[in-house]
Amino acid sequence: MFSLTLFAETMDYKINVIRPRYFVKKNRLELASEAHMVMNETFTYTLMFSAMTAYHLTEYLAFGLDAVLGVNFNKADNKTLRKDYGINIGTSHTRYNLNASIMWSPVYGKYQLSSGRLIYFDTFFSAGGGYSNISIKEPSEDKNNNKDTFIHLDCVAASMGAGQRFYLNKHVSLRWQIRNIIVHIDQADKTCTPGPAENSTMERYLYHTIMFQAGASYFI
Repeated sequence: MFSLTLFAETMDYKINVIRPRYFVKKNRLELASEAHMVMNETFTYTLMFSAMTAYHLTEYLAFGLDAVLGVNFNKADNKTLRKDYGINIGTSHTRYNLNASIMWSPVYGKYQLSSGRLIYFDTFFSAGGGYSNISIKEPSEDKNNNKDTFIHLDCVAASMGAGQRFYLNKHVSLRWQIRNIIVHIDQADKTCTPGPAENSTMERYLYHTIMFQAGASYFI
């Protein structure tokens, strides 16, 4: 087998411009861990952590499973509204997700640093579904009463996302992703009943959890 290699020379070093694929994913298992920040919550902070495994069927297609667990904190505005103005905001956040997805990686490329080193990367898109647990706070009307009622909903969820991997060597990559977890919530009775509302189009809505994720993965 012969391969064509093109060389670009400078005064100090020589760079292979055309090379065989550096990182091969086909028939390999990827193990990953990521930290998540939920970006679309006004009055709370939600931080989440995940573990993921994916099997790469080809260089372009993979099947993955992941589990995500979150913790929630009130923002200062939420506390100020309650303490100073007696306004108790009803909030909601995702507690955890279990998700299965298909990942498609159509773009593979490289970036050359000023030192001459090449950084290899790919871009991927994901779509899937699974199970999501949503916590909805039912605010107390008494501003001095801090014991709010929380309703926990078990929902069928859909997901979609896009991200990139940057390969440090032939086993380790750094990765980031933006992902949206979508569930259908009935505002009136606080359930995750799918389908159109019977009496009002305003009673049921799509609840979005938009997350920025960053972490690392290891390929076996």
